Amino acid sequence: MEPNTEHRIRALGSSLRRQRDAILARSAVVASAGLSAATRPVGSATFDNVTCKEWVVVDQDGKPRIGSRTHADGTAGVQWIDKDEKTQIDAATSPDGAAKRKGDMAKTTKKTALAGSHSDRDVRAER
Repeated sequence: MEPNTEHRIRALGSSLRRQRDAILARSAVVASAGLSAATRPVGSATFDNVTCKEWVVVDQDGKPRIGSRTHADGTAGVQWIDKDEKTQIDAATSPDGAAKRKGDMAKTTKKTALAGSHSDRDVRAER
């Protein structure tokens, strides 16, 4: 082969490697951006309906602050918890529909079951 042809072949090979590396780098950037967008938390959302047996609102530290729960026997309740994880308000309805309000909230401890003290399960301990 002519020296000029060999030089062109080496130049084309080198160019091909650079283009391949550039395409791989761009693909990695696109894949990374797609993954980042897919895992980014939603800032806010709007729902027409939410149906669940238990609902917990957490603060920026992940600590439960408001909780609502229903139980198999028909008891349902809502609980508001302060930043020190003490229950401040605990309201529930019994299966017959009678409203209940927990007594002296200052005596309430972390072991109180979230949303009506019907259950031994404490949502705060599970988070």
